Amino acid sequence: MAYVTWTLKDRPQSLWKFDAVWIFGTGLDGGFAGEVGNGSWREKYPSLPVNSREALGLAKSWLERCESSHKICGVRRNDWHPTRLLYVGNNTIKLKTDMTTPVRYATLSHCWGKLHITRLETTNLDQFILKIPESALCKTFLHAIVVTRFLSLEYLWIDSLCIIQNDAEDWAKEAALMADVYGQSTISIAASGAVDGSEGCFFDRDNRYFWNMPFKVSESGKKQTLIMANTQIFERCIRHTELSKRAWVLQERLLAPRTLHFSKAQVSWECKEANACESYPNGFPEFLDMNSALDGFAKGATPSWEKVVQLYSRCLLTFEKDKLPALMGIAKMFQEATKMKYLVGL
Repeated sequence: MAYVTWTLKDRPQSLWKFDAVWIFGTGLDGGFAGEVGNGSWREKYPSLPVNSREALGLAKSWLERCESSHKICGVRRNDWHPTRLLYVGNNTIKLKTDMTTPVRYATLSHCWGKLHITRLETTNLDQFILKIPESALCKTFLHAIVVTRFLSLEYLWIDSLCIIQNDAEDWAKEAALMADVYGQSTISIAASGAVDGSEGCFFDRDNRYFWNMPFKVSESGKKQTLIMANTQIFERCIRHTELSKRAWVLQERLLAPRTLHFSKAQVSWECKEANACESYPNGFPEFLDMNSALDGFAKGATPSWEKVVQLYSRCLLTFEKDKLPALMGIAKMFQEATKMKYLVGL
């Protein structure tokens, strides 16, 4: 595979510019392109929604490949399950509280935002055990259920629906279990592109991230179509999103064995042994460092506590009282990995 780079001058009305992009193809024979004009050459891909069978099918193939061939990602306890889970295996959605054996389940990482979302409370607990009407759920929850079912999973964990929100004792008990809730899950579904529950997981593609491009090699004059993709697509799809700014979500991302990110551009995959997206379905090219922000967590290693504190300090919290609980799961993981005691507070 050959590649060249240059600076693109994008259209004035575009929201941002590409400073450096990689052009992938074959048969360049050392030829380099000259300066590209104002972008009139761009021929966009068809705008398939993220919930297309092609996109979700790719996500399912990533999960199947990871479960069958990744040794580090598959390490789970076989004697534990969350206190509560949503059963979504058929057309009825309900809360399960009577499980006796471990099950495969997904978790949801999402921004609560300012939208009032349905929550589990002491007053509706009995009703939710019987049935949770779809009409009561926000778009993000409904989309997460679609993804869960497509991945052939029957159970889903959502914080606002699996923790009793107006019971301080239950909230404290469940917050202490976050390391296991996410760490023992099959996969975490991340609504990375949504600022709140009204936006969901499925977006029309933002095609500024990749195009079909007629490319003329200067030496031979031969035309061929290459695929252009922004080298910062990982950052824009995962690191630089509203979701990634949230302190709770950092913990969820680091604890989960696998995360499926739904951004406004692409569906992306992250696990302990691989990173991929729709532009790079078989993994990112070696020259792109995709794990630098999570050094140490790659390949199942444990990073320095200093690195975790650095990442956590950049994140935001809605409630100051959550500062320690939102870090508790990571602290528990460190304590188990290092056999050192976690001392916190004054």
